Formats: sequence, structure tokens, C-alpha cells
Amino acid sequence: HSAPPPLALPRRSGARLDPFIVAQAVECCEALGSFELASDWVRASGRSAVELFCEVDAGRDSATPSAPSAVLEPCEAGTATVHLYGVRHSECDRGLAHAIVHASPAIVALEGGAEDALPGTMLDRAKAGSPMRLGLLAQQLATTRADHPTPSDWLDSRDWRAVLRSAASSESLAIVAAWAVGARIVAIDRPLHVTWARCAAGHNLRELDSLYSQKVRTGRPHSRYVLDERDAIMCTSLCTLALHSGVRARAGSGNSAAVFAIVGAAHVEPITELWRELCAPAARERLALAASAAMHEPTMPSDRSAPDALIELGARYGLLDAIYAPSARPSRHLPPLSGAAAEAHRCTLERYSSADMQLAMLSREELLAHVLRDLGARVGNHPEPLPAFARMHAPGEKDGSDIEARAHALTEAVWESLEPMRQARPGQFAPRL
Repeated sequence: HSAPPPLALPRRSGARLDPFIVAQAVECCEALGSFELASDWVRASGRSAVELFCEVDAGRDSATPSAPSAVLEPCEAGTATVHLYGVRHSECDRGLAHAIVHASPAIVALEGGAEDALPGTMLDRAKAGSPMRLGLLAQQLATTRADHPTPSDWLDSRDWRAVLRSAASSESLAIVAAWAVGARIVAIDRPLHVTWARCAAGHNLRELDSLYSQKVRTGRPHSRYVLDERDAIMCTSLCTLALHSGVRARAGSGNSAAVFAIVGAAHVEPITELWRELCAPAARERLALAASAAMHEPTMPSDRSAPDALIELGARYGLLDAIYAPSARPSRHLPPLSGAAAEAHRCTLERYSSADMQLAMLSREELLAHVLRDLGARVGNHPEPLPAFARMHAPGEKDGSDIEARAHALTEAVWESLEPMRQARPGQFAPRL
């Protein structure tokens, strides 16, 4: 793409484009899929990518290397050690990047599927369709990296400190650090759309309703497709990477043989338990077979399927979206719906996103416990009350007997009012849409 006239004007006049305008232009370039045009906008701004997209100051970084959540010892002679880090995807562990730089591992493995497979550099990844800001930063850092003799020296630079402070996630920083030390970046999970397709095809409505109930009660729905299968896949991938890393280290690749793996915190314990079983060759073969079978993408109902099957599929989509909201929207990775199926999706999601349906998941005893806790009574170690209860009672005396009597009366009233929602639960709501 040739640069439009407005981009040439600042270079001739010495004027600077407003950073907000440049940021908006880069987003448009990303939509167009033109990394070169985005680079032109950055150059025309008279600022560096770090100045445009990061918080730059002269302060030093105080982060220290983070310790791994678990260390997976070699499962056989000649394989590498795996340093397993469990992270919260919504948070940013800056110490993780320092740990990667200090250890200089051969491989950095990230929880991600084939559609998120990462080439060796962030710049290549950005050109392949990732956020262009990341690629523009990488383009600048690639230049400044050559001015520093060691990764540690480079990570003490102003540009790195700006990227470190402005990073949004542990994974993005891990990518930068891996690129800095020349580590290979590998995605170890299956494609995301396969996971959600197996959920939609494998779980019936009753099972999905049960998962939603788990979410309401514990905040941790446990689907065998989302957790167990992916644990096996990632553990098998790490075993293969550990073997290859050990071979490369013996061949003198320059980096240490260690493999650094960054996964969601919920996967650390299951992967660690599976790893212990890998010492037995037979167990390793069984795990590999299970992981291979879990890569299969099921066939979803098509427009030619029976109307009831399509309506049920829409209801499954809606339940999946409700279960994993707000962190994920599974339906976005699944085949689109139309007609009655799309309406079933919308109605089910709306129903299961309501406070009434959350309350309908509770037993009478759990409902009473929440009411008592919300009214100020001491009822032991019960979970926090649902927010809806704050609007369901008026202030009254704090006498224990009065609170208990009011709580029982309120519980019965709410229990009866929620009967229609309970009747709309597993397998009954789809035909009524």
C-alpha cells in the first residue's frame, strides 16, 4: 500500500499527529489487514510505537522472577524439565517475563490452539492477524534489541520497562520475553472451536443445566470437554516438547533445555497429576491415545436436520454462553444459527442470564442460608449471598429470632415465586420457545 498524502505532511512540516488519531488509524489498518500501512502511520506520527502505545517514564522495574506453580521433572532420561506456571488470564504477572529471561529456556509453551499458533517472532504473529499494536511494538523492540549485548541488559532498557508496565496479560509478556531470549514459542492446546463444538455436541441439556448450577454454587463449572480433555492434550504436548527440547540441548542449541509452560491456574494440578503417570510407558500411550481422540471435531446439526434438533442445538448454545460468561462466548466459535435455532439460543441465554434463574439453582436450604447471611445472622461458613437478596427485604430489627423468622418467611415466598423458573430447567424449556 502507498502512503496517503496526510502521512507525508508531518514528515515535511515537522508537525506531529495526535496519538489518538494514530491509534484509530492503526485499528483501521488492522481491519484492512495491512501491517505496512499501520507502520506508515506510526512513522508519520513522529513518535515511536512504545511512545504511542505504552506508558513511558524513567522509573526502574521492581518485578522479580516468579517461581513456577509446579516443576515437572523429566519423565525419562534425556528429556527436559518443565516449569509450569498457572496464571489468571485476566491478570498480568510481570515476574513471569523476568523468569523466562533469566532462565533462557529453549521453549515457551502457551495455552492456545492451532489457530493461535505462534511463529518465532512477535512481528510474524502480528502480520498473521494478531493485534497490530503488538507487532508494531515488536518491530521497534527488534531494533533496540540489537543495541544491547544480553537479554538482561535489554530488559533494563526504557522501551522494555514501558512495555512491561503497559502489558495487559501474562501471556503477552511471556511472548515478548521468549522472543527476547530466542526461545521457540509453541501453542499446546487444541483449536478453541473444537473444544466448544465438543461441548455443544457432547453435553445434553440436563448436563449443561448441571454445569450452570455448578457455576452458580461454586463459580467453577467442570466440563470434561473444557478441562479433562484439554488437560490430557496439554500434558501430552508438554511431554513431546520436553523430549524435543532435551534433544536440541544435547545438540547445542544455545538455550537451556528447560521448557516454560504458561496455562490457566485451573490446569496446573490436573496436569501435574497426569505427568506423574507418564513415567510408565503404558500410561503414556493411553494418555496419548486419549489426547488424540479428543482432537476430533464432531459433526454439528445442519439446516437440513429435524426442527427439534436445531431448537435443542440453539438451547445448548445459549446454555454454554451463560455458563462461561463473561470470560468466554462459545457461540462465537461455533457454526452460526438461523431461524428457530437462533431464537432458541437468544431465549435460553436471556433466561439463564437472569438473577431469577441463578436463585432457582439453589435448594431451599441454600436459599435460606443466603437469606440469613444477607440479613446479618451468623449461620456458619456459608457462601456470600447473591446480589439479588439485597433488594428483597426491608431494614428491621437485628434481634436473632426476628431475623430468623423473617428469613424463613422470605425464603418461602421467594421459593414459590421461582417455581416457573425451576419448571423451565433441563429439557423442558426448548419446546416452549
